[in-house]
Amino acid sequence: MEGLHPSILDAAGIVEAIASLLEVWGQQHPEIEWRASLDRELVCPAAPVRVAIYRIVQECLNNVTQHAHAERLRFVLARRQHGESLRLLIRDDGVGMDVDAAHAGFGLLGMRERVLSLGGSLQIRSWHGGGTRVRVILPTADTPAEMAAGSHQGSTRP
Repeated sequence: MEGLHPSILDAAGIVEAIASLLEVWGQQHPEIEWRASLDRELVCPAAPVRVAIYRIVQECLNNVTQHAHAERLRFVLARRQHGESLRLLIRDDGVGMDVDAAHAGFGLLGMRERVLSLGGSLQIRSWHGGGTRVRVILPTADTPAEMAAGSHQGSTRP
């Protein structure tokens, strides 16, 4: 079950779990300069949202490592609109990608499905030779009913 729901999410919370994930990743990839801005007061009580954020960050880090050939990575996790939603922004300076072709891959497809199932939005933009930006907006509602009541489908394309 650890693979489906990382225990660190319950033990330390989403912000510390992401900070730990980034720290380990950074140690494994010292050739990539990275900077993170994490909202330490972010409260994200809904377990599905916590897991989605964690898995999306993992997938983005995997993509940066395997495909981007990036030198720099910027990462933001912050509250929006009085804490009713959160914003995840990951930007690299790598080679970029063909977003339409990439949407056919399982990693980005999985990210999109996670986000849309929670009533959020996912936007991926990429510039040939200029890097890639992944932007996710997710509600922080406590229950699936609250998530559904406030959901609005977002674009999965630029």
